[in-house]
Amino acid sequence: MSELVMHGNQAGGQAARNIALVGFMGAGKSTVGQMLAAQGGLTFLDIDTLIEKEAGLSIPAIFETRGEAYFRRLESRLTQEAAAGEGLVIATGGGAVTDPATLEALKKNCFVVWLHAGLELLLARTGHTPGTRPLLAGKKEQIEELWRRRLPLYAVAHLVVDAAAPAAEIAGRLLRLWRGTERFGPLAVAGVALGARSYQITVGTGLLADIDRYIPGHKGKALVVGDSNTWPLYGEQVFLALARAGWECRQCVFPAGERSKNLEVLAGLYKACAQARLERSSVVIAVGGGVTGDLAGLAAATYLRGVRFVQVPTTLLAQVDAAVGGKVAIDLEEGKNLVGAFYQPAAVVADMAALSSLPSRQLLSGLAEVIKHGLIADAPLFAFLEEELPAVLSYHSAALARCVLDSCRIKSAVVEEDETEAKGRRELLNFGHTVAHAVETVTGYSRYTHGEAVAIGMVTATHLSVNRGLPAGVLERLLNLLKRAGLPVAAPDLPIEAVVAAAGRDKKVKDGQLRLVLLTALGRAQAGVPVSPEELAQALSWQAGL
Repeated sequence: MSELVMHGNQAGGQAARNIALVGFMGAGKSTVGQMLAAQGGLTFLDIDTLIEKEAGLSIPAIFETRGEAYFRRLESRLTQEAAAGEGLVIATGGGAVTDPATLEALKKNCFVVWLHAGLELLLARTGHTPGTRPLLAGKKEQIEELWRRRLPLYAVAHLVVDAAAPAAEIAGRLLRLWRGTERFGPLAVAGVALGARSYQITVGTGLLADIDRYIPGHKGKALVVGDSNTWPLYGEQVFLALARAGWECRQCVFPAGERSKNLEVLAGLYKACAQARLERSSVVIAVGGGVTGDLAGLAAATYLRGVRFVQVPTTLLAQVDAAVGGKVAIDLEEGKNLVGAFYQPAAVVADMAALSSLPSRQLLSGLAEVIKHGLIADAPLFAFLEEELPAVLSYHSAALARCVLDSCRIKSAVVEEDETEAKGRRELLNFGHTVAHAVETVTGYSRYTHGEAVAIGMVTATHLSVNRGLPAGVLERLLNLLKRAGLPVAAPDLPIEAVVAAAGRDKKVKDGQLRLVLLTALGRAQAGVPVSPEELAQALSWQAGL
């Protein structure tokens, strides 16, 4: 049975007069809608049924005798009329969202819920039967293309629901959320499945006060690690919560900043582990951003040849990227993350409340990684960011929760398939990072945040992708989104030859050949693409003129 996972704008639900269900054919809009209306004493409207009643014809007959254009006009009018009502549950047609006026009417007057499911499940439910669904008459490839075109439109819904969950469960929770009698609590994302190293990612609000609940295994000794910025805000809170729960706790606080990712600070963590008398059953808990997770994780991976490790990311960058996947490392003068390991945490606990204290520049740093995930694996997520960027920049918890949840799912799927980058699949997550790391190295990790450097690197990689056939419109959309967000698109004052040289020392260099992750389409990427130093220099030169 599929777990019910929801994320979205709860406030939008409470303010709306109706509930509108959107999604592709076979998502279960009619089934869930009827249950929802019955449970809530609401009126159920099925737009397809209304269309057939007004036209006096079945939908296949409408397509055959009057054409799709007639059907769409009728669908748009009836959907907009329904959206103007009150106390309704509206099951929309699969293509209703393709009309901008209809989509706007739904968003204005309804709590819009996307019943989201994979294409295979949708086809299994519909039986791929064109007799009752004219647009399913094509080949599977054509249906998939139609499905993909609509995903960005569905993605602007207030709420996204896993349509594979039981319909009655979906209906019950939707009703409670719409009425405001239930709020989003901890949302357990499907864990990272790696056999004995599998773990759970928990996303929610107010989790730190009960952090003990989310740490698997028995209570024992714990070393809580944080930096000088994060410790007063959240590290001490976690420390005290664990102590109250019966843990034997020690703390280790180091100077904040990327420059602390070095051998000297790591040695200090080893000493703290020894002073805490950690055992292999003990746990090292990283509370903070990516630097904290890297240092604490590498210490946990190597002290006593491995002790348990828990990630408690408190920045958006760490929640959407660094805390998931098991990469831990420190920097050398010669480059970033050159000494490290693959060491999976026992758990990841992401508290949305911690993001409220982030400076805007740090929020943007994490946003760059979310944009990356949309570019390489999730076109609807990219479209969501384009549509809801103001909400993200305003620290809207629902918008941020969607960023975290979708990013964790994307990264988890890649890590499960290629944990140690042996197959090349995990390299996709390094999109934009080769140039980003080079920029950070050349500037001594002092001028740009990691996310800002990634934004610059993504522009470079997307430009190189356009040179290989990617539609130029993808680059234009990326540049527009980055500029709207306030992220840099170039580092014009850096010496190009120094950036190229630093990129040549990247971990992904093979047999002396630089290889980058490039896009083949929005939402799709390819790893290991050879790029010559001359081509990279030309791209950086073009970029400097932006």
